[in-house]
Amino acid sequence: MFTPRTVRTLLRFLHLALGACVAASLYLPLAWVSPLRPALGIAVVPLVVLTGLALWQQARLRRLARRVAPERADAA
Repeated sequence: MFTPRTVRTLLRFLHLALGACVAASLYLPLAWVSPLRPALGIAVVPLVVLTGLALWQQARLRRLARRVAPERADAA
């Protein structure tokens, strides 16, 4: 699996790339951005929020995953 450092790096890159898309939609001419508005609202903005929360709470999410993972192994 991925190390916590790799996960954080990937999340940071994804968060910055998606944030750049949102920023570009604010500064580009409206004629260029109009077709992309639905995609930004439905997919990009929620992903920016989720990646930001994952970066913020990465340690807590990792502990939760560790706690849930042994329960899955016992159930199988």
